[in-house]
Amino acid sequence: MIYICLLRGINVGGNKSIKMVDLRQLLGNLSLRNVQTILQSGNVVFESDETNRDKLITDIEASIEDAYGFEVKVMLRTAEEWQAIIDKKPNYDFEVAGNRLLVVCLDTVPKPENIKELVDSHTGDEIIHVFEQELFIYYGDGMGKSKLSNAVLERKLNVTTTARNWNTVIKLQALAENS
Repeated sequence: MIYICLLRGINVGGNKSIKMVDLRQLLGNLSLRNVQTILQSGNVVFESDETNRDKLITDIEASIEDAYGFEVKVMLRTAEEWQAIIDKKPNYDFEVAGNRLLVVCLDTVPKPENIKELVDSHTGDEIIHVFEQELFIYYGDGMGKSKLSNAVLERKLNVTTTARNWNTVIKLQALAENS
């Protein structure tokens, strides 16, 4: 099975630094095959015969903590699930810049009341679409000045999140298709 693996919060602002060549080797040592990375922010595609997602996540997180001494949250989606995310992309009445549309992956489906709280309390210009374990957020003015941060999303939804811009989402899918 082909998996898309997203590591949360590595190589951001000089924190939790992991070289991608080292990450590929570390994951290869877990008997994951054809391990490939994109960019420096913890985007990985690999193959595995393991179908127990929780076991894979636990093994990857434990290996990173053992090797680097810090905790990193991992989210996994199969290549089929990743394609389904792409297929859910909302239609907009305007041209969408790939670096301003984020797919936010959630570790669990948030409670309906938490989604309502997020949507009802949001006053910014961002456009939010909620799909079970993913959000699409369009940051028309960019993320730099937005108050809709990962920390806000996690607090309001009471889940762990990690986000990738649309350009990266498409690159990960292409890598998965060519695996």
